[in-house]
Amino acid sequence: MRYKEIFFLALLILIVLYEPFFLNKAFFYGDMGRYFYPIKHLTLSFIKEGIFLLWNPYLFCGTPLLANPQSQILYPPSILLYIAGPCLGLNLFIFFHLLLAGFSTYLLARQMGLEHPSSFLACLVYTFSGWLISTIDILIAFSSSAWIPIIFYLWLRSVSSLRYTIWTGIAIGLQILAGEPLISYATILLLVIHSIYLIFSERRYYQSRKLILVVLIGIAITLFQLIPFLQLALESTRLSHKVHSTSWSFSPFEMTRFIIPSAFGNPIGATHEVTTLFGGQSWLKSPYLGIIPFLLILLAFKERKPPFFLLSLVIFLLFSFGGYTPIYKFIQSLPFFSLLRYPVKFISIFTLIGAILSGFGFSILIKKRNSSFFFIPFLLVLGLAFFLFLSKDIIISNLKMDDATSSVWVANLLQDTIFISIILFGAGILFFIKEKIKNSIFVLALFLLVLFDLFFFQKRILLTTEPEIFQFETKNIKFLKEKEDRLYISPLIMEKSIAQKGSSHEESFMKNLICLAPNLGLIHKISYCQGYDPIIMRDPSYIIWLINTDHLSRTFHLLSLINARYIISETRIDIEQFKFIFQDGERGPFLYENISFLPRAFFVQKKRVVPNRMKILEEMADPGFNPREEVILEEEPIKNQNAKCKMQNAKSKIHIRSILRSNNPKCKIIKYEPNRVVIDVDTASDGFLFLSDAYYPEWRAYVNGKKTKLYRANYCFRAVQLKEGKHTVEFKYLPRTFIIGLIGSLISLVIMGIGVTIYPSEVKQQPGKKGIHCKIIFEENEQLSIN
Repeated sequence: MRYKEIFFLALLILIVLYEPFFLNKAFFYGDMGRYFYPIKHLTLSFIKEGIFLLWNPYLFCGTPLLANPQSQILYPPSILLYIAGPCLGLNLFIFFHLLLAGFSTYLLARQMGLEHPSSFLACLVYTFSGWLISTIDILIAFSSSAWIPIIFYLWLRSVSSLRYTIWTGIAIGLQILAGEPLISYATILLLVIHSIYLIFSERRYYQSRKLILVVLIGIAITLFQLIPFLQLALESTRLSHKVHSTSWSFSPFEMTRFIIPSAFGNPIGATHEVTTLFGGQSWLKSPYLGIIPFLLILLAFKERKPPFFLLSLVIFLLFSFGGYTPIYKFIQSLPFFSLLRYPVKFISIFTLIGAILSGFGFSILIKKRNSSFFFIPFLLVLGLAFFLFLSKDIIISNLKMDDATSSVWVANLLQDTIFISIILFGAGILFFIKEKIKNSIFVLALFLLVLFDLFFFQKRILLTTEPEIFQFETKNIKFLKEKEDRLYISPLIMEKSIAQKGSSHEESFMKNLICLAPNLGLIHKISYCQGYDPIIMRDPSYIIWLINTDHLSRTFHLLSLINARYIISETRIDIEQFKFIFQDGERGPFLYENISFLPRAFFVQKKRVVPNRMKILEEMADPGFNPREEVILEEEPIKNQNAKCKMQNAKSKIHIRSILRSNNPKCKIIKYEPNRVVIDVDTASDGFLFLSDAYYPEWRAYVNGKKTKLYRANYCFRAVQLKEGKHTVEFKYLPRTFIIGLIGSLISLVIMGIGVTIYPSEVKQQPGKKGIHCKIIFEENEQLSIN
């Protein structure tokens, strides 16, 4: 790619991102504001304090953070956030990935034999596609998608080079670190399909071995992320909740959005109901590639060039249909596939292939000089516009929704069809006068039409606002930000916060902020009992489920157990244990204090051993269970390890409240850091120190500097056995899975570095043998062939 083209691409990206870069705006819609910004702000705040954030103590009573690939903590481009801060850093992060996506798409198109103009068109289509622009607010999908073209480019080069095989594996590793498993899976699936294609078309059987090597390299260099993630996945709800494997499927009828973006309504606009009414999904806001590129893709299909990409386009489109097609049931039998979520994400591969095919279509069209190519579609779309204009009242009256929404939708359809008609008419005129103008002017004018088309529609889904919105302190935030105890959000508010409505997206965001919906309080280090995350630890979620499925008058003892001192509720709560504090505005939520709450750490004398985990939940759900007086363990404590405990039998009826008062055990948290908790305990009796932080196998406990057994207590929390006296108890989190993975990754990187240095970049073709340089050559009047 020439420097002027790189500069032009960077300039176009800055034009698209002019609000964040030049007007000091911030992306905030959807997961960007609710998940990614708070997590990255929290991570950055601890990095400034010199703390490497392995564990997040502010959600779900504690949860692994590094192990969750969505955090992107060790994803190399995240360095931009650590250097420039969350707002500017996120903008630079997005700019980098758009530039990477465009530059590598250009390289891929050139590798396939396309000329500079056709390659640059493919670059523009993918960079500013509906898929990439839509996923900006879902950073892991966005950043993972940016690596797809460079991976496939390196893969094509690897056919004749072991060095490029290693680079392909490294690129896959970077994509894995970007955090979206399904897109990495889909990318590898694309390489599998290409390997099968080479085996059947050219008998390149060795390609399957290279594919295995590529995948192994990608896995090897990311072991420090994959091994902790695998452990977290086994402890999460992912294994039991497989319904998401077919949810958010791309409806076959939504293919109309490739031609008219508003055909299924606007998933983030006033016509959101239309999307639901017609059976569409709202995860992907726009699959639009541009009307001119779409027609060029159809031309490539008509000419059947190139066959591999035509086949792949159909395959990944079928994959994206998910539950709408019977073939998906067979696909789910593939390894690990049933654990992946949202089939619509396969549109990522479809989009890249579509962009490349549009480049091929452009090359075909230039050589055929078909001046009428755009006029027939122009007449069809213009006819649709006239039909909508004449029959809009009939359409509005027959839709099963309110007339206001119907009117907006029909108006949007009419506007879009007229705009697309203008684009097609302009393209038709350009081809009609092509022979009378310079070729460079013709190409530039066509590119401007494509960009104008894409910018017009993609601007709708690029939502920004003032960055101060993240730092705005509501009445609840001002009260809670200095408090150390946890906050519990009522189920109704949790449910509403997912699809909060307002007259604008800023108003919806502010409503969530007033309710302190997870994870917005992370910016102020407010601790939640719940949280918002696609990977949730299974056991703590069951405790919240117990609390939510019964009346708070019967489950307040569980709220007390998990240190839930404050409760935000949509409605008033009339329970003796809850003290009303204030209401945030006339229509805002109610804040209560649980006066019976238990501290984060406390000492308990009595224990009960219940080996059956379901039985433990039943015992804890009983309102008679008093967590202040006894702790439920899953195994008998080790005798004489740290204590000479004379524990009472589970059926004992001895009343010990007076003993507790006389002993007056003291527990004081000295340090409470994300990866380390230090507690001083002074007790006159033997017993257990209970900590209402989530139990996780990688936590270690030390009593007076000596390692001791950490027990899973009260189903999913932590307890340490102590004898009478003064003790310093320390909990440390430095996962062995991370250390083992890091060592494995470093060794793999050293081997990769040696391999890249030793092996040549290209393997010379031997005389008399079929060429093995995997390059798709386009020649005028000849079929595309892989030589």
